[in-house]
Amino acid sequence: MTAHILPQNSALAGLGQTTPPDGNTSKKAKTAWAAAQNFESIFIKNLYSQAFSGVKGEGPLGTDGAGAETWRDLLVDEYAKSSTRSGGIGIAKDVYRELLQVQERAGAKTVSK
Repeated sequence: MTAHILPQNSALAGLGQTTPPDGNTSKKAKTAWAAAQNFESIFIKNLYSQAFSGVKGEGPLGTDGAGAETWRDLLVDEYAKSSTRSGGIGIAKDVYRELLQVQERAGAKTVSK
């Protein structure tokens, strides 16, 4: 029997990625990329919140005990941030591209006036 090594998961390749996906290192690009990742993180958090809202019982997502809702919200927030840092679901890249296009159009209108 031969062991096969699987290629690195593409979702893990972006873990901790702070540089925009297009390699642009300008301040505007980095700010847009951070905003896009933040947007995706909030979107994923909303998905997770809905998914875990019906979980009952003990444990980190259960509803038993004092402050369970607070702990659940914090845990879901960290899950969302971790998912985004690991490549997310692809929303950040699209939002980033759109933010850059909006900035370019706004800059072009300012110059032409």
